[in-house]
This record gives sequence, structure tokens and C-alpha cells, in this order.
Amino acid sequence: MRRFLVPALLLVGCLVAGPAAAKQPRCPLPLDECLQRFELMKTRPWLGVELDRDSTTGVTTIVNVTPGGPAERAGVKPGDVLEKLDGLAPDEWFAGRAGWKTSGDTPVAIVRSGRPQTLRLPVTHIPEDLLTRLVGEHMLEGHLAWMEPRGHEHSESHQR
Repeated sequence: MRRFLVPALLLVGCLVAGPAAAKQPRCPLPLDECLQRFELMKTRPWLGVELDRDSTTGVTTIVNVTPGGPAERAGVKPGDVLEKLDGLAPDEWFAGRAGWKTSGDTPVAIVRSGRPQTLRLPVTHIPEDLLTRLVGEHMLEGHLAWMEPRGHEHSESHQR
């Protein structure tokens, strides 16, 4: 089994606009911290969703659901509002570690079209091939796409 230095939780809410070539916004984290967070993803439960948290209201909306992932198998859909994971608000659940299940399933409370629902989400870890792809894409688009090309630094010693 190959060991990869891989992604931790990709933080939702990077709001800096970037170059047209990058699909992702600039990552606000230093590269080493970003890689450490990706590494954490190996041990945390994987939901298989992309989330958007409204900083004003605190509402967490599911933007994308990974095909074949735990959320899709549970019936979660884009546009659902994530209310609770295993009885905790999303911020509390993501911030904690104690009590995370390592197998079975966990209740996920959502609101769909104004109607509250509770779904059973299977507890699993992110597949290594998917994690590797996500890390690569994030490094290219969230970090490397934003770097100044070598030789284009603006220093006084080069402007004579």
C-alpha cells in the first residue's frame, strides 16, 4: 500500500477571487498546514458532500454529493440544509473528534424543501484514490495556480 501525504478537511468558504485558469479559489492556508489537514481526512468519517456555510446565518447547505459516496447512499441531495450530524450541529460535529463512529451508520438531520428529515448515513473513510485526486486538484488550483512565475518577482535589484 502506497502512503500519500494527503488532504484534511477542505475548508468551505475560501472567498478570494483568482485567475481564470483556477477552478478553486486561493487556499487561505499555508501549504504545510493545508497538507496536514488533508492528512487528517484519512482518519475522519467521510460524508461525500461539498458544503457551503453562510457566514451570516450559519446555515450549512449541501452543494454537491459525491456519486456512490455515503451521503448519496443515504439519500442526501444537493440543496438539502444540513441541520445535525449524530445529534450535533455541523460546526460542532466537524470540530470534535470524541464520539465519532468508526462503523455502522449515523443519523443525519436535513431540511429538504422546508421539510425536516432524518436519514441514516453509512460511516466510512474516504477512498485513498479519491483523496489523492482531491489533494492533487486542490494543490494545483488552490496553491500553484496562484503562485508568481519564477523570474517575475518584483524587487528593486532587478529594476535597474
